[in-house]
Amino acid sequence: MAVALKELSIRGDFRTTVEYLIKLLETQVFADNNFTTGWLDTLIRNRLTAERPKVSFAVICGAVRKAHVVSEECWTEHKRIVDKGQVPAPDTLKTGFGVDFIYEGVRYSFTTARSSVTTWALYL
Repeated sequence: MAVALKELSIRGDFRTTVEYLIKLLETQVFADNNFTTGWLDTLIRNRLTAERPKVSFAVICGAVRKAHVVSEECWTEHKRIVDKGQVPAPDTLKTGFGVDFIYEGVRYSFTTARSSVTTWALYL
C-alpha cells in the first residue's frame, strides 16, 4: 500500500495527505500491527508531519504547474474556436507565459516558455 501511495503522490497535487499516510504506513508500529487510536493520538499530539520538498523544487514545480494550466486553457480555447469553424486569435497558440505566486511568504515571478509538449524553460 505504501508503494501505491508513493506512486500516487508523484502524480498528485502539492499538499495532500498522501505523504502523511505513507509515513504512517512505514512506521514499525504499523508494520507490526500494534497500532491503536491512542498511538494515532500520540502522533497527532507530537505533530508528526510528512517531509516537505526543498523550497527550490517546490517553487520550480509550482511555476511549471501554473504555466501548464494556462497553456492548456489556451489550447482548449483554440480547439473550441476551430471546432466552431472560426479562425482563432494568435494568442491562443502562445507558448510563453508570465507566472507569479507566493510560496512560504516569498513572492516568485517567472517567465515560462513551452518548447515542446514535455519541456518547459523557466526564467527568473
